[in-house]
Amino acid sequence: MLLGKSDKILSKKVVVGGQTETVQADSAVISAEKMQALDSLFTTARADYHKGEIKLAYSGFKQIYEESKTGTIASEALYWMGVCLSDAGQTDKAKIVFAREIKQFPEASKSCAALIKLANIAGAEGDQKLQKQYLQKILGTKSCSDSNEFLQAAEMLETILNGDTVEEPHPVADSS
Repeated sequence: MLLGKSDKILSKKVVVGGQTETVQADSAVISAEKMQALDSLFTTARADYHKGEIKLAYSGFKQIYEESKTGTIASEALYWMGVCLSDAGQTDKAKIVFAREIKQFPEASKSCAALIKLANIAGAEGDQKLQKQYLQKILGTKSCSDSNEFLQAAEMLETILNGDTVEEPHPVADSS
């Protein structure tokens, strides 16, 4: 609502030859105003999340995503929408949102985090094959190579692979 009001405030009515026209102020100013409002909303949504107000935080992140659709702030908002859904126990919806993050923002920093979230969800659901795929995707994604998620994925995959290949020790036959 505030964004709509700021656009109205920034528009000017001009009377030309008896006709009234609305002329928008410089679009860069509107973008800056909108970005400032989205940043403020993001800060509020994060604070709501940390206070345990998951539904309220989700609404804030959703509004940010819907109003921006592109750029870092949209990627961040989409990721946090998935986190809120996951925390609220809506795993199926969280998986869809995290998958959208990865598809829409493949090079964004939150894509790596979304992949690790998907790997964790797959592991919790007992789908080790899918979990491995997500972990391998993190390890194969150049933009993830310097991230904490890369290290987590490597450790998790090593644990899974070692768990798969570890055999029960066979009792040694007593020769006496």
